[in-house]
Amino acid sequence: MARLSALSGLVFFLASGAQAFVPSPLARMPTMTKAAPRSKGTMNMVQTDIMTLTRYMIENTKQFPDAQDLEVLLSSIQVACKTIANLVCRAGINDLTGLQGGINVQGEEQKKLDVISNDVLKAFVHD
Repeated sequence: MARLSALSGLVFFLASGAQAFVPSPLARMPTMTKAAPRSKGTMNMVQTDIMTLTRYMIENTKQFPDAQDLEVLLSSIQVACKTIANLVCRAGINDLTGLQGGINVQGEEQKKLDVISNDVLKAFVHD
């Protein structure tokens, strides 16, 4: 419930000044640096200034401390999505494919990965 009220407050904040949460064009441009050579005579370029979701949320939370609840929520969703992606990659190995046996609200048969993904999201987003 606290996250919902923080989210509604953020929506109000965004409606009054949405530009504050839009990253600058420079934030999207990665900085390239030279890395150590892999083999004799070759140099690899490595991106060192990539704007990740985590970095973006940390920077915006410093500017707008009231958005801390949103950062927690988005971080939880981020970890849940990574967990689901890992489960999908290993679905065939762990026998997570096929039907679960239930019917969803649209009248379709539930798949095992649908049910597991729902459980993972609820577990990570739950207080």
